[in-house]
Amino acid sequence: MGFIIIQINEVTRISQIKVKIKQPSNNDLKKVVRFFWFATGIIEDDERQFLLPMDHCDMIINCTGKMEYVSNNKWTISENVAFHGLRKGPVEIIQRGYCETFGITFESWGLYPFVYGDMSLYTDEIVNLSKVNNSLYLRLSEIIEETRNELPEQIFDQLTCKVEGLFLEQFKCTDSFMIAVDVLSEFCAGKHENIKEFCYTSNINRRKLQRYFNKYIGVSPKEYMKIAQFENSTRGLMDDKNAVISDLVYDGQYFDQSHFTKSFKELSSYTPFKFRKEQPGLKSKLKFGD
Repeated sequence: MGFIIIQINEVTRISQIKVKIKQPSNNDLKKVVRFFWFATGIIEDDERQFLLPMDHCDMIINCTGKMEYVSNNKWTISENVAFHGLRKGPVEIIQRGYCETFGITFESWGLYPFVYGDMSLYTDEIVNLSKVNNSLYLRLSEIIEETRNELPEQIFDQLTCKVEGLFLEQFKCTDSFMIAVDVLSEFCAGKHENIKEFCYTSNINRRKLQRYFNKYIGVSPKEYMKIAQFENSTRGLMDDKNAVISDLVYDGQYFDQSHFTKSFKELSSYTPFKFRKEQPGLKSKLKFGD
């Protein structure tokens, strides 16, 4: 278990959100879920903050408080359970006041068994779970009510235990899905030079790989590589304020600085220099501590 501290410095007050993280205890569930997390704290009127493209999906359960999202000029008011598909662009997130939020971070392909339809339907979307899997939504809502009167420090363990049990119950591990997961996890590990080389060494047809990605992840292999490449470069900008752009270009395997800037702006709406100066990503406010 780890702790993440978000500190938001403002003129009138300092807001703080603490986030606990826990890995799944079940090995089968680890194939689709990276970790569970629980956030508690206060966000007052903050500057605009964004969820940036990442190589995973999240399901968000609002125990207390509300979230609003703006994506592609579309405003979404979240119900108490919603999920995010993979993103190819930034999503503005608005949340004010005290919140208690439980989240499940899935592998790129991990959300598929719990929602209906190809994941390409949910790319760049924030979807209220009730619209696609109402039975799961109702069960999760029941779990929220069962733990509502618990203390914040006790809620996380109880929620994790109950939600993990529910997800194991719901998780139908078909042979076709697990065959695809083996291929996708190998590709996403990034130990290959390009898509053609991966298909050759893995003895898989390129069209089949494309179908796996569209159905279980929601983007093409090429788009996924671009998102993963972007995530690595944003992490470099956030973790090291003195990072040299040319080093990020090299480490991220971009062709040159022009290619890096163009790709970065396409996925974030910011140039790397402006991004480092303004730190618009929500994760740029994260501070790790005990």
